[in-house]
Amino acid sequence: MCAARTHDFLPGAAELRIAGLGVSDARTLLLTRVHGPLDAAVADQVVAESHGNPLALLELPRTWPGADLAGGFGLPGDAPLAGKIEQSFVRRAALLPADTRLFLLAAAAEPVGDPVLLHRAAATLGLDPAAALPAVDGGLVRVHGRVEFAHPLVRSAVYRAAGTADRCRVHAALAEATDAAADPDRRAWHLAHATVGLDPSPAGSTRAARCCSSAAPAPAAPRPA
Repeated sequence: MCAARTHDFLPGAAELRIAGLGVSDARTLLLTRVHGPLDAAVADQVVAESHGNPLALLELPRTWPGADLAGGFGLPGDAPLAGKIEQSFVRRAALLPADTRLFLLAAAAEPVGDPVLLHRAAATLGLDPAAALPAVDGGLVRVHGRVEFAHPLVRSAVYRAAGTADRCRVHAALAEATDAAADPDRRAWHLAHATVGLDPSPAGSTRAARCCSSAAPAPAAPRPA
């Protein structure tokens, strides 16, 4: 018995193809690593981007601070980039045009893969819709009914490698693109990420804004599923 990614080196041998986990099993496995509530839309996005890969589902929650993940809107933390795969994604993204890198960062900061919301935010950032094409052609992201990164590590690599000013810009654009009446909590969450210092406006009378800096962890979201 042997295992391989390709099978042409043993013509005629009995073959058992191993596929990824189905959506239900993938979600169950993900939740075994999440010790607290997880926003349903965020969980769906994680499952979609994992493509049923059990290792991705088990390891991805480790890239988020526990409080943020439990809050439901986890983003990759600011720990040093780990692993050759993630570093490879950073190098591939760095070769893209500046507008494409900014589009990817907005996609990485938008945790549910909503293409309409992302395109509204891109317009606010002054990005042409074609800015996504080099990333799509490069196999880093797909834009259809859902915006999906080719692997969860692409999302974390893009977000962690970005500068503070660009992170704040995309979160501000995403906040502006988010319907305040339909999804006020997510809008406030983006506003908090876009805010430097203390500002009561993202959460009404609450001093909710935490420092948007490369040294600060992402703020916990106010609405679990």
